[in-house]
Amino acid sequence: RVLALVEVHGSEWPAFLALAACNCGLVAFAALCVGYVEPCAKGSGIPEIKAFLNGRQIPRVLHWRTILAKVAGVLGSVGGQLPVGKEGPLIHSGAGLGANLAVGLASLCKRSRRLGALTTPAAIRDLVSIGCACGVAGAFGAPIGGVLFVLEEAASPQFWHASLTSATFLAASAASLAVSALASFESKGGFGSMTQSSLVHFGAFEGPLRPDWYIREQPWSLSELPVLAALGVAGGLAGAVFVALNVRLVRVIVSTLFKVA
Repeated sequence: RVLALVEVHGSEWPAFLALAACNCGLVAFAALCVGYVEPCAKGSGIPEIKAFLNGRQIPRVLHWRTILAKVAGVLGSVGGQLPVGKEGPLIHSGAGLGANLAVGLASLCKRSRRLGALTTPAAIRDLVSIGCACGVAGAFGAPIGGVLFVLEEAASPQFWHASLTSATFLAASAASLAVSALASFESKGGFGSMTQSSLVHFGAFEGPLRPDWYIREQPWSLSELPVLAALGVAGGLAGAVFVALNVRLVRVIVSTLFKVA
């Protein structure tokens, strides 16, 4: 950025001062969001979400002002070149969006019993768990990683149930697909030219040791999504059949050994 500004101004100092002023302005904007809009938006938000999912009630941790200040603060701090990450705030933002959307839909449709059930503490806790997984999936492009993060690190086994696992995986997959679809607007192939996009990049394997068959980003089209979904369903069914056969085989072996003994 400094080099680009040097080409515009023709000197190093004006370019440096312009860049420093922009960074200071963005950081000041982030500080004002946290200091005056909602102080609860400070930090990554992961400890607060963990505490909430384990039964602790923290005031205003999921309030819409907290999420708004969190998003604006992350934009200012990351844009201001501060050495902070956006992974934790994305998890907090996803959890807050999940809770606030449920309450908003329930308030708009007060006569609906199904939507009214979304305002119960158990339902809000489940939606916060789903939002956490969506935040991880959107940040790293890893739906399974989002589910595992919530299951192993954030949520309490006391409040987790089997149906929540499938719902969380479905929502995390949709979040990852949405990030890839939005990123396709900037791709060379235009909208629909999908890649394994994420908001956090760790670099790619480059250098003289890289094999010829390695491709950094192999795009695929949205028209291929039904075929890929069918392959996923077929693989899941095959895995379920294998597990069922394995369980039966183990039971037969165990029962045979006990009869022999």
